[in-house]
Amino acid sequence: MSHTSETSDIAEQVARYYEQHRDEMVHYVYQRTCHACESEDIVHDVFLRLLSSGMMVNAGTLPCLLYTMLSHSVADWWRRKQAHEQWQQHATMEQMDQMDPQRMCEWHDTAEAVEHCMNRLTAEQRKVYMLSIYDGLPVREISRELQCDYKYTENRLSEARRKVRHELRRRLA
Repeated sequence: MSHTSETSDIAEQVARYYEQHRDEMVHYVYQRTCHACESEDIVHDVFLRLLSSGMMVNAGTLPCLLYTMLSHSVADWWRRKQAHEQWQQHATMEQMDQMDPQRMCEWHDTAEAVEHCMNRLTAEQRKVYMLSIYDGLPVREISRELQCDYKYTENRLSEARRKVRHELRRRLA
């Protein structure tokens, strides 16, 4: 058997496995990241990496290899996310260091009030609100990310905004 036909057989095996098990692998990644779009991207990236790597794979080793690669990709995703959050926090701290003490106290009070307001939201409202405010996602992307109906997501966000506004007015008055 030539190298080209072996590569073709491997690609067919991988493609067949992808067609049969894509949803379960996306679900596997989603359980670890809680991000639907990111989960699909991670699964696609793993398959592309596997196809372009030239690794010798057979039907027996393919599932173990894929899940190992998915597990490593999820760990890498969390590391990148954590590094990004640490960078954002560091940038915020640098900005705070340049503030005068009065503004810093005001900023701290406001941040504390917002956190208090967010804790008063339901879990669904908080998730939608955080994706909107902190990640800057529009309602359509939030509904796709959470795999919810657009109107449902829009209503949760509207309720969350209304509650936060009301509570902030009350606390900061």
